[in-house]
Amino acid sequence: ALVVGSLECRDVGPRTRVWSESSVVDEAAYAFHQTEEFIQHAEAIMDQKYVWGRYDWVCLPPSFPSRGTENPCLTFVTPTLLAAKAKTPQDGTVELR
Repeated sequence: ALVVGSLECRDVGPRTRVWSESSVVDEAAYAFHQTEEFIQHAEAIMDQKYVWGRYDWVCLPPSFPSRGTENPCLTFVTPTLLAAKAKTPQDGTVELR
């Protein structure tokens, strides 16, 4: 995946990182801080290590016309997820309907 722009990053785990504009990078890092735990659960279910080694998130600016794109190493997400995360309980769960 290729990302171009004025972005900052925050490590949220030993093999996970969040990229975003400076105005929301800390909020994005908080929203996706459990990524390493999710990878570990997937590894346990599959009984194998995550073969691509790294998994990062890019929180796109509101002006970018994309709903999200995934590939094995990087997921592009909209900032709408950050707004949804802010309205969820402190336990970090999100109920999707």
